[in-house]
Amino acid sequence: MADNNGGVQHFGGVTVDTSKAMETLQQAKEALSQKGFEAMMGRVVRRTAGTVRRILREDVPKKYHASPSWAAKSVGSPKIDGMNAVIPLRDLRGLMPSQFHVSASGDDGRQVRSATRTTGRGANKKVSRRAYKLLAKVVKDGESVLPTQGDRAFFKVFKGAKRGMIFVRHPDRKLSRAVGIGVPQMPMNRSAEEVEADLQETFQKNLEHEIEVRLGGIGGQA
Repeated sequence: MADNNGGVQHFGGVTVDTSKAMETLQQAKEALSQKGFEAMMGRVVRRTAGTVRRILREDVPKKYHASPSWAAKSVGSPKIDGMNAVIPLRDLRGLMPSQFHVSASGDDGRQVRSATRTTGRGANKKVSRRAYKLLAKVVKDGESVLPTQGDRAFFKVFKGAKRGMIFVRHPDRKLSRAVGIGVPQMPMNRSAEEVEADLQETFQKNLEHEIEVRLGGIGGQA
């Protein structure tokens, strides 16, 4: 799997440990045609990928302001090489504020509803830019302050078709939608060993089920 930093799991790509099932896999490969074996492996690994989705659906929302369905979408299509398999995690970034809520507040803590401030009337009327802070809710135990100045400045659109959207201005002055972190960058509560054991057990059960259905158990007919 990805790096395990002090017992905190950082997902990147999940390698399915098939070592304990190698003898069973070899017997199945000898009993099936190459095409049949590849199809069986595909079914087993796809079901195992479902376990990764379940883990993310359960764990990510506990620590992050992220929906279970969004977290599960990070699981990509399994890559199978013979008897080995990897379940990739796509680096999907949650848009702000649709996935990760962002609020704009002034120095007094009140919500800001406009990027400008108007004072005076008639000839004395003045319009000035209003200073505000952008607070993003990504991690559940606190808020992140988004920089509104500097090389990568975040800002909120207060009116028009893009009202409510958060953008970031890059050093080259180009604009892009602001996004939060993706699942691969999210430290998880479960250790690498716990996740690997869960996947290994799931793989073994799925493999045994496939062999029972397709071959009537090892020793049956192809």
